[in-house]
Amino acid sequence: MLTDILNEYVTGDKKVWAHDRTRTVGASEIGQCARKTYYFKRAEVQDKGHVDRWGAAQRGNLIEQHLVVPALRKRFGKRLLWAGEDQRTLQEGHLSATPDGLLTGVKPDALRHLGVKNLGADCVLVEIKSIDPRANLGKEKNVHKLQAQAQLGLVRLKTEYKPNYVLLIYVDASFHDEVKEFVVEFNPKVFASLQQRATEILTAKGAADLLPEGWISGGSECETCPFKDPCGIERHALPSEKFKPKPISPQRVAEITDLCKEAQAFAFGRDKLDEKYREQQEKIKERLRDWDIRKVPGVVTLSGVKGRVSYNTEGLKEAAAAAGIDVEQFMRLGEPTTRLTISLDE
Repeated sequence: MLTDILNEYVTGDKKVWAHDRTRTVGASEIGQCARKTYYFKRAEVQDKGHVDRWGAAQRGNLIEQHLVVPALRKRFGKRLLWAGEDQRTLQEGHLSATPDGLLTGVKPDALRHLGVKNLGADCVLVEIKSIDPRANLGKEKNVHKLQAQAQLGLVRLKTEYKPNYVLLIYVDASFHDEVKEFVVEFNPKVFASLQQRATEILTAKGAADLLPEGWISGGSECETCPFKDPCGIERHALPSEKFKPKPISPQRVAEITDLCKEAQAFAFGRDKLDEKYREQQEKIKERLRDWDIRKVPGVVTLSGVKGRVSYNTEGLKEAAAAAGIDVEQFMRLGEPTTRLTISLDE
């Protein structure tokens, strides 16, 4: 019962934005998969059966609005701008941003504890994030780093304030007293590239014009993407030619050969890096074993992992057949994909 009550409450209490969010790429979106953002902005139909999970977003809102912002307001008073109900959206071209807050009247060395000796301004932007306690957060997430760059650029461009830094605050979702802070310094070249990226996303003629960056980066972003179906159709599409090869011009042969050579070089470099990484891991493990310790606080932990359960598929099939069970009824067909075979060395 409570699940339904919460779903109804949260989905009916969504924030209403003063601007049309489909007309710009927001700072929080600019570092996400370009193709996914394109689908969002075009209001594409979401995958059948996809359920929007609101838990993480609501968790962040609760921590921001009922913990961090009140605490900052109590400390800084009127020197905290654009926070809570006073948030302000800035827009230039196809890029927009809504910072969590701006601290004004701060001392130049206010972030000295984070390695910033001089802010170069009397203000600093604040961005508040909640973080899963299982996350290994050694540095700020790249998507948040790009969000910070977009915020800095738009604030400097559209207001009288010229902050050089964003203070990224990560609050542990389970233990709110566990807080990590990072700083992001403004880089005008990065900001310019984000402006261009926003334009490319919103002016693309089709999804195929944009890379499936979520899939390229490993697929973790794809797990919660509501547009896996149309993206999969684009990624798995095959050329119409099947049995009769078309004549290929020398220029096209040269272009595809160069691309394949680069791909092979990347694969070789990746294999060597993986090998070096595994070698370094073994050195660390050996040193910890030599010292007979499992943990160096704040640095490394060596722990045991249970073996993964596996099944003898052929044995199960034989046992099922002997018991008169048709195993075909339990078969599931996986998502179709494509295979690219580079044969330069053949």
